[in-house]
Amino acid sequence: MSAPPSARFLVLCTLGVALGSACPPAPGGGDDPGDDDAYGGVDCGDPTPQLAVGTGSDSFERLEEGDEVTIWRGPQGGWHVYGSLVAAHLDPFVDVWFDIRDVSSATRVSVQTFRVQLYEPDECHGQNVGMLGVFDPDLYAPLQGGDPTLTPCDLFAGHELDLRMEVTEALTDQRTTLTDEVRVTAVPAEDCWPEEE
Repeated sequence: MSAPPSARFLVLCTLGVALGSACPPAPGGGDDPGDDDAYGGVDCGDPTPQLAVGTGSDSFERLEEGDEVTIWRGPQGGWHVYGSLVAAHLDPFVDVWFDIRDVSSATRVSVQTFRVQLYEPDECHGQNVGMLGVFDPDLYAPLQGGDPTLTPCDLFAGHELDLRMEVTEALTDQRTTLTDEVRVTAVPAEDCWPEEE
């Protein structure tokens, strides 16, 4: 007998926070789980495994080509964008490779790996939200042109970025792997730049 949704939510929320991801919305909240458009176009009627990359810090936000994604400055002084994913017909334990490329320079500027558990807003979809795509200073240093004061807010404002995720089932024999990518436009948050001392 499976646990009630409220119990599953509590367990997954606790696990998600421990792994560094945002706590998911409680079951029954947010968009209609039957609305495939709200889940990146992932179609529950199609029995094949599917994946869609999105954004959002505490809920999945679908991304289309050319959509804007915010560059945030974190409390420890780094910069990031939020990545989220929605999948269908995958085992809930997955390994995620999340990388970001600056299109104009053809430079990979962020690489993150996660092992997460997808939580289920309904019987078909699985999600994980609020994964940080942290800009790596070692990767974007060649783009600074010798000026270390230039931040990702300076370097990538208005640039096209490719957000790419490769998701692999972590605990199954078949280890199904899916990949999705979306090209977005980077927009710095209002407080993206450090305050002058």
